[in-house]
Formats: sequence, structure tokens, C-alpha cells
Amino acid sequence: MPQTQGWGAVLMQVDEKGERHPNVYLSKKLLPWEQNYMAIEKEYLAMVWALKKLQPYLFGRHFTMYNDHPPLTWLHQMKGANAKLLRWSLLLQDDDMEVVHVKGSANRIADALSQRGGPELPQVTG
Repeated sequence: MPQTQGWGAVLMQVDEKGERHPNVYLSKKLLPWEQNYMAIEKEYLAMVWALKKLQPYLFGRHFTMYNDHPPLTWLHQMKGANAKLLRWSLLLQDDDMEVVHVKGSANRIADALSQRGGPELPQVTG
């Protein structure tokens, strides 16, 4: 199993036939301290990061977030003892979303964007 090197997300739109079409692809390399986070923290922060980036597309709309990490289907609705997760949950409280679990094999595009698949690409700054 490849080591997670970053986060990936895809914004898709459903057409009148029910088929999904990608509109936006996102990916981000994990920062050194983010690599030390627990799996649940990485997954939750990835969700917060993606929703922040996609805010112009999603604001004021009901949407579904598909994720391959089962606890995220309920975690955004709970108040927990983990201070990081609590802070991040406050950032999501205004979003009108449903979080649905999908198997990783069915979430291939976002999964591919978060894995290191070959030689590292040069970083673009600015």
C-alpha cells in the first residue's frame, strides 16, 4: 500500500442522466508536521482543506462528500475530546453536506491525487 504523501479531492457534478463529471481536481503535499498526525486527523483535515478550497463552488448548496475513511461519516457531527478535531469541526458547521463512506477502490481519482506515484515533481511557488 502506498504511503500517503498528500491530500486529493475532486469536485464532481451530476448530469441529468446521473453520471458524474469532474470539474475541479485538487491535491496538496503534506507538510512535515501533518505527516505525524493520526490517520483520523489527516483525513479530517483533508476534508476541511478541500471544503475551504471549494467554498466558492459549494457555498449555499447542499452537497455530498464521498470519503473512504468511515469515521468521517459521523465525526463532523460529534463533539469530541480531541481539540484539533473540535476546532476543525467548527469550520464545517455552516456547510450543508452529507458525508458518505465509499471503499477506497471506488474513490480512485481522489486516492490517486494523494499518493506518490513516481518521481517527485518540482514545487511551484508564488
